[in-house]
Amino acid sequence: MNNPFIVFVITIFLVSFVVLVVYLILTLIQIRQTAKEIEIVTKKISHQLDNVGNITEVFSKMTSSISSPLITVITAIPNVVSAIKNLFKKGGG
Repeated sequence: MNNPFIVFVITIFLVSFVVLVVYLILTLIQIRQTAKEIEIVTKKISHQLDNVGNITEVFSKMTSSISSPLITVITAIPNVVSAIKNLFKKGGG
Protein backbone atom coordinates (compact mmCIF):
# COMPACT_ATOMS: atom_id res chain seq x y z
CA MET A 1 0.00 0.00 0.00
CA ASN A 2 3.04 2.24 0.00
CA ASN A 3 3.08 2.28 -3.75
CA PRO A 4 2.84 5.98 -4.74
CA PHE A 5 1.01 5.18 -7.97
CA ILE A 6 -1.84 3.42 -6.13
CA VAL A 7 -2.12 6.28 -3.64
CA PHE A 8 -2.21 8.76 -6.51
CA VAL A 9 -4.92 6.78 -8.35
CA ILE A 10 -7.05 6.44 -5.21
CA THR A 11 -6.66 10.16 -4.50
CA ILE A 12 -7.68 11.09 -8.06
CA PHE A 13 -10.64 8.72 -7.83
CA LEU A 14 -11.83 10.19 -4.52
CA VAL A 15 -11.44 13.77 -5.76
CA SER A 16 -13.32 12.90 -8.93
CA PHE A 17 -16.07 11.27 -6.90
CA VAL A 18 -16.39 14.33 -4.64
CA VAL A 19 -16.55 16.62 -7.69
CA LEU A 20 -19.24 14.39 -9.22
CA VAL A 21 -21.31 14.42 -6.03
CA VAL A 22 -21.06 18.21 -5.72
CA TYR A 23 -22.01 18.61 -9.37
CA LEU A 24 -25.03 16.33 -8.97
CA ILE A 25 -26.16 18.17 -5.83
CA LEU A 26 -25.92 21.54 -7.58
CA THR A 27 -27.81 20.11 -10.58
CA LEU A 28 -30.60 18.81 -8.34
CA ILE A 29 -30.87 22.19 -6.62
CA GLN A 30 -31.18 23.89 -10.01
CA ILE A 31 -33.82 21.38 -11.13
CA ARG A 32 -35.81 22.08 -7.95
CA GLN A 33 -35.65 25.84 -8.55
CA THR A 34 -36.66 25.38 -12.17
CA ALA A 35 -39.60 23.21 -11.14
CA LYS A 36 -40.78 25.94 -8.74
CA GLU A 37 -40.54 28.54 -11.50
CA ILE A 38 -42.46 26.28 -13.89
CA GLU A 39 -45.18 25.88 -11.27
CA ILE A 40 -45.45 29.67 -10.86
CA VAL A 41 -45.56 30.25 -14.62
CA THR A 42 -48.13 27.49 -15.07
CA LYS A 43 -50.38 29.07 -12.43
CA LYS A 44 -50.08 32.47 -14.15
CA ILE A 45 -50.86 30.96 -17.56
CA SER A 46 -53.83 29.07 -16.12
CA HIS A 47 -55.18 32.29 -14.61
CA GLN A 48 -54.69 34.16 -17.88
CA LEU A 49 -56.39 31.38 -19.84
CA ASP A 50 -59.36 31.64 -17.48
CA ASN A 51 -59.52 35.34 -18.34
CA VAL A 52 -59.30 34.55 -22.05
CA GLY A 53 -62.14 32.07 -21.60
CA ASN A 54 -64.26 34.77 -19.99
CA ILE A 55 -63.43 37.24 -22.76
CA THR A 56 -64.28 34.74 -25.50
CA GLU A 57 -67.55 33.97 -23.76
CA VAL A 58 -68.44 37.67 -23.76
CA PHE A 59 -67.49 38.03 -27.44
CA SER A 60 -69.49 34.91 -28.26
CA LYS A 61 -72.58 36.41 -26.65
CA MET A 62 -72.00 39.72 -28.45
CA THR A 63 -71.50 38.12 -31.86
CA SER A 64 -74.50 35.84 -31.47
CA SER A 65 -76.71 38.85 -30.76
CA ILE A 66 -75.21 40.71 -33.73
CA SER A 67 -75.07 37.82 -36.17
CA SER A 68 -78.82 37.37 -36.59
CA PRO A 69 -79.51 40.93 -37.85
CA LEU A 70 -76.25 40.90 -39.79
CA ILE A 71 -77.26 37.76 -41.66
CA THR A 72 -80.61 39.33 -42.50
CA VAL A 73 -78.91 42.43 -43.91
CA ILE A 74 -76.37 40.41 -45.89
CA THR A 75 -79.05 38.24 -47.46
CA ALA A 76 -81.09 41.32 -48.35
CA ILE A 77 -78.22 43.06 -50.18
CA PRO A 78 -78.53 41.05 -53.44
CA ASN A 79 -82.28 41.78 -53.54
CA VAL A 80 -81.66 45.51 -53.09
CA VAL A 81 -78.95 45.49 -55.77
CA SER A 82 -81.19 43.69 -58.26
CA ALA A 83 -84.03 46.12 -57.49
CA ILE A 84 -81.73 49.09 -58.18
CA LYS A 85 -80.55 47.48 -61.43
CA ASN A 86 -84.16 46.91 -62.50
CA LEU A 87 -84.98 50.52 -61.64
CA PHE A 88 -82.18 51.82 -63.86
CA LYS A 89 -83.11 49.42 -66.69
CA LYS A 90 -86.70 50.64 -66.66
CA GLY A 91 -85.72 54.29 -66.38
CA GLY A 92 -83.05 54.16 -69.12
CA GLY A 93 -84.97 52.15 -71.71
